[in-house]
Amino acid sequence: MSWNLTLKTAAVAIVGMFVAASVLPASANAQQAEIAIGTGGVTGIYYPAGGAICEMVNKTSRSDGLRCFTESTPGSIYNLRALRNGEIGFAIVQSDWVYNAYHGNSVFQADGPFENLRTVFLLHSEPFTLVARTGSGITRFADLKGKRVNIGPPGSGQRSTMDVVMAAFGMSYDDMAGASELTETQMAKAICDGQIDAMIYTVGHPAAAIGDVANNCDVDLIDVQGPEIDKLIADNGFYQKVTIPGGLYNGISGAVETFGVRAVFVTTAEQDNNIVKGIVEDVVGDLDDFTRLHDSFAELTPSSMMSKGLAPMHDGAVAAFKELGATNAYQ
Repeated sequence: MSWNLTLKTAAVAIVGMFVAASVLPASANAQQAEIAIGTGGVTGIYYPAGGAICEMVNKTSRSDGLRCFTESTPGSIYNLRALRNGEIGFAIVQSDWVYNAYHGNSVFQADGPFENLRTVFLLHSEPFTLVARTGSGITRFADLKGKRVNIGPPGSGQRSTMDVVMAAFGMSYDDMAGASELTETQMAKAICDGQIDAMIYTVGHPAAAIGDVANNCDVDLIDVQGPEIDKLIADNGFYQKVTIPGGLYNGISGAVETFGVRAVFVTTAEQDNNIVKGIVEDVVGDLDDFTRLHDSFAELTPSSMMSKGLAPMHDGAVAAFKELGATNAYQ
């Protein structure tokens, strides 16, 4: 497994330290710029995905003067608000929350439309994943009634997506015996210690947190499907049916049917065109090297990384994809 991704070129940065200019030696003839990427918890995929982007960017830092760092954060909702407030310059977020933030929907209704939000490129698919202790009696989503479930920390995309799924099934958190708000690391320990019966996680696979659980106790991945999910997909173009392959985790051999989103690398319209264009060129222009940095990137192609229908693409990204010859777009 490649979740032992080398992150020596990606360090945790103080939020807000995304642009700092100084003059490089005359031979470099470039401005030094530092960008921070808001990611997620360290055991999820957003953090190593941010590290992978930084690794590609930092390979060319001596020639273009751009240095990249990662910032561990609570997740998508936090990242989008921090991006809007100017606390970070780039972030990785779920595609559904990109759409909702741009339009001022759902949890962003009070914030209003984030009209300056821009997509840079799409990353891996992220299935909505339900993990249950073997023997808990949970074989479908509706079986969460009367169970102790980790629903994810406030500010995370997974928590907000769980809210959407609960509403689709006509359920409330009062239907559960307990709804905890543990982080990725905490929930992995809690399910094996018997403190919770199940946990939800919107994440690309294979995921370190789920691997840790499967290696330490007996768990099952549960299908999340049915007419409720079919309607959710039909009503929201950013959702799609997803299959989690079998054999990714210890003791879990069968494939699981669920739905999911995409991870999206985003910024704002104010971000410098040359910086954004350079990042796309570093990552998408050297995609063979990038896809080797994590298993979840294996199926990415330049065309599949273009965004459509979420928020407008940044002008610098559009220019880079055009030069790279990518013509398809995410629907």
